[in-house]
Amino acid sequence: MPSSAGPAGLAGAGEGGKPGSPPRAERASRTNLGLLMDAGEAAAVVVACASVAALVVMIWAVVALTRTLGAMRDSVEELRRATLPIVSELDGTVGQANAELARVHELLDTAENVSVNVDALSRLAYLAVATPVVKVLALGAGARGAARRLRQSSTR
Repeated sequence: MPSSAGPAGLAGAGEGGKPGSPPRAERASRTNLGLLMDAGEAAAVVVACASVAALVVMIWAVVALTRTLGAMRDSVEELRRATLPIVSELDGTVGQANAELARVHELLDTAENVSVNVDALSRLAYLAVATPVVKVLALGAGARGAARRLRQSSTR
């Protein structure tokens, strides 16, 4: 039987060289018998299981994200197909509105010119009619006064 001191000369070290670990032969017989594994092996199994679980969750997330992106791509394409005719129609409507605005602008300019001309014409008509009418009224008032005086002087 080999010595329990091991290659490093440590007392109690097994063949694996770890202090306190049983020799390989003992571990092999324990494993074959279905006995417990040591802490390092248990930790390796836990880490492997956690890694597999994390990998499964990541794959599920990527698949869900891919489905969501596909649905979003389809929605964007449908939105584009629906809005292109509306934008084209809107472009035509804006062109027509601009033409109508230009026409309204011309009409407003014409109405402003007509207003200026009517104002000038009414001033001219006032000046042309008002002065002679005032003179006729003054002449009529003067003639009435003269006729009254003549009547008064002849009755006396």
